[in-house]
Amino acid sequence: MQVCLRHRHSGVLWGVVLGLLFATDGLRAKIASDFFDKLEAGDAKSIVAVSHLKSMDDLCLLLRCVHVKRFGTHSFQVKDAVIAALKEIPGHAKELGDRIEKLSGKFGTARERWSLFGALESLASPEAVAQIGRFLLDSRHLVVEGHDDYDPYGDTNSHIAACAMTEALGNRPQPMFYRRNELNYWKVWWQSEDAEKYRRLLREK
Repeated sequence: MQVCLRHRHSGVLWGVVLGLLFATDGLRAKIASDFFDKLEAGDAKSIVAVSHLKSMDDLCLLLRCVHVKRFGTHSFQVKDAVIAALKEIPGHAKELGDRIEKLSGKFGTARERWSLFGALESLASPEAVAQIGRFLLDSRHLVVEGHDDYDPYGDTNSHIAACAMTEALGNRPQPMFYRRNELNYWKVWWQSEDAEKYRRLLREK
């Protein structure tokens, strides 16, 4: 199902694919299928319309589509519009974090979690940073049996959170030859006095 998203869809077929997606993780998006075609074509009015959306389900679906390059060269424009819309929704950072939590520990959710963490890193507000930090010590992942080349660090919340934190705070640890270096850097930082203001935001929820 996720593979299908890498290819172009329109009309009824795309609507069916979206319907299947909603059924898997509880999304209740209400975006017309032709709206996706307009965004893919770079229609300026449609991109502006995205920035005025109020539904978290709609916005999270668009984030997922952006992550798989559903809108081609216009994906960055659509993502900027989604981020603008999210900023207008009270409690948006915690809602994104809660959606990550809901997906955690479930097989095949890495792509969705990457897209949600991507939104948090783009927001980069104190609240968003706090939600990223919420998962820095979370090593949940599902090992795919029979795959010798499976990377246990690639799909863990802790690794994705470390990547998101690097982008959100713009502080890339050195040296960073391996993923584990980046992850360990942020784990130590998250438990330090420097991160207390972000941890406090989580305690105040």
